[in-house]
Amino acid sequence: MYLNKHINPKKGGKMQMANNTNASPEVFGFDFQVNATIFLLLDNIKELKAIRMEGASEDIELTMNNGSQIMAQAKGIVKGSYDFSNVRRNLKKAIETLSSADNKSVEQLILITNSKNPLNEDTSKSFFYGPPVTVGYNNLSDEAKKVIDNIVDKINGHFDTNKFRICYFMFETDNSRTRYAVIEEKVKDFINQLNLGQVLSSIELMRVWQNDLFHNGSKTDTTIKLSKEEIVWPVIVLTLGKQLPSEYIEDYDQGFIDEVTSQYSYIINTISEQYSLITKIIFDYNSSNCDLSMKERIRKFVANKWTDYISVFSFESLNKEVQEAVIKVILAKVIQQRYLIDNVSRGVSL
Repeated sequence: MYLNKHINPKKGGKMQMANNTNASPEVFGFDFQVNATIFLLLDNIKELKAIRMEGASEDIELTMNNGSQIMAQAKGIVKGSYDFSNVRRNLKKAIETLSSADNKSVEQLILITNSKNPLNEDTSKSFFYGPPVTVGYNNLSDEAKKVIDNIVDKINGHFDTNKFRICYFMFETDNSRTRYAVIEEKVKDFINQLNLGQVLSSIELMRVWQNDLFHNGSKTDTTIKLSKEEIVWPVIVLTLGKQLPSEYIEDYDQGFIDEVTSQYSYIINTISEQYSLITKIIFDYNSSNCDLSMKERIRKFVANKWTDYISVFSFESLNKEVQEAVIKVILAKVIQQRYLIDNVSRGVSL
């Protein structure tokens, strides 16, 4: 799961694990980048198609459903609440890099940071104290705009300030609960919007996303992105994992089902997170006999249809008893939670 040890993107030219949270500003910066990616994906979840951390040109690249893009530079500062010595340099680097990505398909150019004074300028710093905020160039004071304009005037490239945003959220200290407090709260708000607050832990989902985004960003092929389905379906998997629908597979001893679920949890979860297979199961179930009571309908579907999924799940290598048990567990879990799956799909516009 997640990185209680943080990641060093510099050592040996690859992202590596560091031994403690104080290893270096670079490690802190990469940790910030992972969590900044979560921040932006949640802010854009309904319109999002895919996301990539460590993209071809930017720290964070979002592709939207309409084909447009959001490009972001993440600048994490170890002492973001009071160390403003390098924020102008960070601003300059961000604008220079973002200018190379600015084209007609890009709708937003973002600097995302934990600095409480990202322009090192008095008239704008009040924006960046307190809760997370996104401030557009056009909402800044004339003095703050001049700081940005002076940088833009000196770069060799195009930079549309109308697209420029500065995102801020608190991300500081060596205490993990404090450092990740804002991101955990955003994840919790997302879970509550889906009415899953009673069954899904925000910390658990946050750690899964941190891990998934890190591994995606560590791949050298920058065309490999996380789709919205890949981002959202851990929500389903984590929820399904807490449900054991033994009432629909009564032919088995409870101890056997517990053992199968434990031994083959990786297979069950891997299959369960594949959106196309989940929708196939629900479609097949909805097309089945509707004249029975709901519980009996589910039992009959699981009992009679499990063999249809042996080749679909590529379970031919398992012995028949295990095949049957694993497939029945998957079918029962998915059907039992079909309303939850539908609510999640609609909630994120899948």
